[in-house]
Amino acid sequence: MKLWSDTEDFRRKSMLLGPVFLGFLILLSPWLGEIPRQARMIPFLVSLVFLGLPHGAMDHLVPSRLSEISRKRGVLDVSLLYLFLGGLYGLVWFVFPVASLAAFVIITWLHWGDGDVYAVKKLWPGDVYTDRFTAAASGLLRGGIPMLIPLVAYPDLYVGFLESVQSLFMSSTGGFSVLYSESLRLAVLVLVVTLALIHFLYIYVASGRVPAYRISEISVLVVFFLVLPPVFAVGIYFCLWHSVRHLCRLSLLSGSSRQALEKGQHRAYLYSLLRDTAPLTAVSILLLATVTFSLQGVDLQGFVALYLVFISVLTLPHTALILWMDRVQYG
Repeated sequence: MKLWSDTEDFRRKSMLLGPVFLGFLILLSPWLGEIPRQARMIPFLVSLVFLGLPHGAMDHLVPSRLSEISRKRGVLDVSLLYLFLGGLYGLVWFVFPVASLAAFVIITWLHWGDGDVYAVKKLWPGDVYTDRFTAAASGLLRGGIPMLIPLVAYPDLYVGFLESVQSLFMSSTGGFSVLYSESLRLAVLVLVVTLALIHFLYIYVASGRVPAYRISEISVLVVFFLVLPPVFAVGIYFCLWHSVRHLCRLSLLSGSSRQALEKGQHRAYLYSLLRDTAPLTAVSILLLATVTFSLQGVDLQGFVALYLVFISVLTLPHTALILWMDRVQYG
């Protein structure tokens, strides 16, 4: 059985995987919503080795595959980028943990939105964002849904997890009581609806139509984060939506994975992907394990909180690299 027939089929299926899987989980939400708290963290634990963490483990190869930069120079440049931005952000976490947490939410919002917009451009040929305003509006909407809708639907769980992250750096937690405000949550919901209306209205004015798949994608995202617990939903989205689309976008760059795609060699493609992502994924897991074992009394929720802090340190340089990638590919 062929997973895809050609490169165009690969693009199409890459875009459909997330909405289809999330839609299936929406149907199961009456049962999934009742799963135990610890079981809700399974998607994040799986993301350590499957799609989530590995999706950034090809960053060192991006410069050489996207430009005339040599592989050696590209690896050096990306390493320095991670050491500087990641190291700086890690230090800021210890000094200003609450501000660092807020910054992580904002960076993730912008990165996931930007990643989705450019995935649409690259993986859905023939229907691209034609100007910066449309792209920006779509990015704010697409990235905002995973960050904002869980606050509207599950304020207790949302705040509880923020406090578990905060507790890694502070003996006492708190300061998030404003997030329980019904007025604030209503304002957040109004913001999401407004972004959606601006997004769809501008597309309609610019092209005379709104593609059905765009409406269905946004609808699936909103409903998914409304009906499923935040940690579970965000973990699933991280793996099967954001990471899949990013890895597929990278696969279309020059290199052995692109060659295997064009030849329809499924095993060669998967092997190439594994070979490119496994080394830095292993290094990252080793670093995370070292930090975890250096701490005492870290339970499962504490580990996931620590994992998110670890991801945040990697996300800042990763986002900077992807912004460069966007400019090179699309100007």
